[in-house]
Amino acid sequence: MSAGDAFVQATIWYAILSALGWIGYPPLYRACRVLPDGGLSLLRVTGLLLTIVPIWWLADTFQLPYNETSIGITAAVVGLAGWGYEIASPQAVPFLKRRWRLVLALEGLTAAAFAVYLVFRGFHPDIAYTEKPMDLAFLSSAMRAQRLPVPDPWFAGEPANYYVLGYVVAASLGKLAGVPPEVAFNLELATLFALAVIAAFGTGANLARLWTPGGQRRHQWIGGTAAALLLAGLGNLYTPWQLLKSPQATLNASWWQGIGWRASRVIVDSGFPWTEESRPTINEFPAFSFVLGDLHPHLLGLPIVLLAVALALALILDPLNRWLVPLTGLALGCIYAVNSWDMPTAALVCLAALALSRSAASPVRRVLSAGLSLLIAAVVSLPFSSRYIPSFGADAGLVPEPLASLPILGTIARTLGIVIWSRSSVRELLLVHGLFLVIGWLLAAYVFQRWRERPSSTVVIATVGSVTALAFIARFPALALFALPATFLLWSSATSGLSNPMRFAAVVTGIAWAM
Repeated sequence: MSAGDAFVQATIWYAILSALGWIGYPPLYRACRVLPDGGLSLLRVTGLLLTIVPIWWLADTFQLPYNETSIGITAAVVGLAGWGYEIASPQAVPFLKRRWRLVLALEGLTAAAFAVYLVFRGFHPDIAYTEKPMDLAFLSSAMRAQRLPVPDPWFAGEPANYYVLGYVVAASLGKLAGVPPEVAFNLELATLFALAVIAAFGTGANLARLWTPGGQRRHQWIGGTAAALLLAGLGNLYTPWQLLKSPQATLNASWWQGIGWRASRVIVDSGFPWTEESRPTINEFPAFSFVLGDLHPHLLGLPIVLLAVALALALILDPLNRWLVPLTGLALGCIYAVNSWDMPTAALVCLAALALSRSAASPVRRVLSAGLSLLIAAVVSLPFSSRYIPSFGADAGLVPEPLASLPILGTIARTLGIVIWSRSSVRELLLVHGLFLVIGWLLAAYVFQRWRERPSSTVVIATVGSVTALAFIARFPALALFALPATFLLWSSATSGLSNPMRFAAVVTGIAWAM
């Protein structure tokens, strides 16, 4: 393929991505009007969900055709409904006219992130090794499918038993752009990078602006840049540690034998006490994943998880917004169908924001909003959840029958277990989590200083002592490093007089360390 052909394909792809994003902006603005950027940093990821998820749901449930025409018709219907309502009751357009400089800035940043990653990917565009062949198989199957569910590429005549919604979204863009699967693969990676970077930037900038309402605009840019850098530019402390230990050997090592691959395999699982087998666990982080280039569900779901976090910020500020709860439900349902492992985290953050908001919403209203968002999430993910058979957990025969037959508890009992062998070492944990642990401790100290009804010294000492004692009883002293900031952040977010932005930062960081 010539450079000119590649440029044309990328341009067409990005134009379609942008069009789908703007199609969904009217409902997005109404849901996120409380955010300083009006949801503009979430434009494209929301547009993809609003325009592609309906045809996925209808085609999978009612066997409607899944092709360029049906995707285009669905997008057109969504656009006519959203912009028709906007014309009748303008809200988004006046905001866009007022903030046109912000629109140009965010559009420029998104396009730049997309282009930068494409140039980077152009140095190694091959789809080989690790999980890329499997990812390409699912993407190719979705792009060739004229009916849903997506066929299993290894088991003819059967539906794919996997988290396929992310591949359907990518395949839909590929169908509309008219590119082959191997081109769509790399263009989707660039799309995910751009959407993740701009969503992180927007959420960080919004939080910084809300944190200091009278502050200078540069605080907003600093907050956004820091968030984007922490997400996609930095990783764990393994690389700087190796450079300090042996700089020359580290620089001379290959990517696979050096800081590239090994930065994602820091924590070693020692295995059962009666065996001598040990192996490194997977400690990937977004920057590593974008360098590796596997189009895997954890990467496909990253922009949607960031959407859920941004919606949680809007929820804690404006829980009575009638547009916000359905959009939150849509995001949570899509997360479950794209990468189910992210669902508990995203749901917990959104529900905590709804519960802890300092607003006039009554407890009954909050419970109803939470229930509605979860109900919408369940309906949205129905084509996936009704068919998916998970391949994890112990055999049902290993769990006592009364417990195994219980609907939810039986699954939990077969899935979770107690570690009876060596815990992760302090060194391993600090190398993986040290950078963010410092941020968590600094935030905990900042919040503690502003805690209006701060607990007495006796209560604080007793709490610190109890958490530390529990860590030693569990034979896991390093646990205290994470449990202490989590305890104080969650405690302060639930009981103190913090502002909503501070409360949001405290609860999100507290949940992260608690998990």
